[in-house]
Amino acid sequence: MAAFLKNLATGFNDIVTAAQAKISPFTVQSATVDKFSQNGCVTTKQDGCLTLYRRTATIPTYECTITKPDMPTKIFSIFRQTVETEAVILYNSLLTMMLPIVNSCTVPCQEDYLQKLLDCIKEHPSWTCAHVAAYLGYHTCLKCPGIVDFIDSQCKTHQMTPLMVALIGKQALAAEELLRLGASLEKKDKNGDTAYHYAVLNCPPLVSLLVDYDHNGVINWLNGKGESALLIACERKLSEATEILIGSKADPRVATADCLPIHAAVRSCLSDARHIILAGLLDARHIILAGLSDARHIILAGLSDARHIILAGLLDARQ
Repeated sequence: MAAFLKNLATGFNDIVTAAQAKISPFTVQSATVDKFSQNGCVTTKQDGCLTLYRRTATIPTYECTITKPDMPTKIFSIFRQTVETEAVILYNSLLTMMLPIVNSCTVPCQEDYLQKLLDCIKEHPSWTCAHVAAYLGYHTCLKCPGIVDFIDSQCKTHQMTPLMVALIGKQALAAEELLRLGASLEKKDKNGDTAYHYAVLNCPPLVSLLVDYDHNGVINWLNGKGESALLIACERKLSEATEILIGSKADPRVATADCLPIHAAVRSCLSDARHIILAGLLDARHIILAGLSDARHIILAGLSDARHIILAGLLDARQ
């Protein structure tokens, strides 16, 4: 009878374990030490407070846990998998991306924070811990050992830097901290885009922050398509970004694409196109360079009457 009950209990545990693995394999859960000190749990990998267990059962499962650095009795179950290779791959990713952030003790070791970390790591497996921290806005840990060394690293898939992903995540404090720590503005992703291109598309107000750390005119650098950040701002009708770039001395004459920012502004009917002209296209030579060689184009650019044309220096006796 005892043997029967033992087998019945084991079978029940197997069913529960398998069900848990299928229902919520990537849901971070609070756990207890007792859960892993019995029931046939064997430690297969351990590094610091990150551990991978193998639970012996009819269907073996692999469960990863993390222990709160300042409270060893506080344990969180990070994921549960039935395929060993998948469990090991994810464990190794957590080892390099999650553990340094947790060890910094600057991010609360709680279910919701750990869940955000896990979700981000699963979605972006080629990132480093600095990318993850920057994207989620955990700016205080960027200077910590094990993280600060990666502030200029580029991910393998898109060659994005932590600064670029901070801009994607609209994390102003993280972007500022990265620049303060020496992150380079001169990095380009696989498409040739700089941090300025990312700022224009994701968080225009941060262009001003980038300018404060720009010592080599990166604001005017072109991407692989020959587009400047200003050109993209004009094409996308991003008035705020256009105004900030012009105010930050972006050059409207720089581009190797099929048009210049002023052309894009005209085509997009961007009402602030005249600001671009006044920012550096105030004489005939510049306007010719911009391709605005006759009065019709100038009118389309927003110079709608003779008074404006006179101010632009484009009115002569013949006109």
